[in-house]
Amino acid sequence: MTEQQKKDLATRLKEHEQLFIGAGSDVESDEQLAVALVQFILERRRILADAEHGAVATAAVDRETLKRMCEWDSDDPALSTLEKVLRRFATGRGVEAVELLKRAVIARAEALSEEQRRRAKMPRHQHPLDLLIEREVVRNPKISQQELVLAL
Repeated sequence: MTEQQKKDLATRLKEHEQLFIGAGSDVESDEQLAVALVQFILERRRILADAEHGAVATAAVDRETLKRMCEWDSDDPALSTLEKVLRRFATGRGVEAVELLKRAVIARAEALSEEQRRRAKMPRHQHPLDLLIEREVVRNPKISQQELVLAL
């Protein structure tokens, strides 16, 4: 594949992604979202396989994509939810896939929030400059900002 072909492919993939994002709506049902996500995945694979839309090759690419989605098995525990989601999409259980995906996103957001909360409560080490400022203020409580800057 030439550099120009790589650029063209990247452009087509980016356009496909932007169309998908632009076509979305906040009022989509889970079923509509599931259908849209499966179509997005299939069309992305068609672009990568350079299969013409509506051609016999397209059906073959779609079958292979759905087969891979059903059979995907990674040993990485971080991908286990994604495996289940893709398998559900591929087997026509799109609404269940969307619901699982939503629960996974919420759980991940809550875990991140908890981690941020934990970090925020951890004691912080004082900066050496803070120690110098504190020492000067204790020594002279009525020191002005300008005098403090000069003292440092």
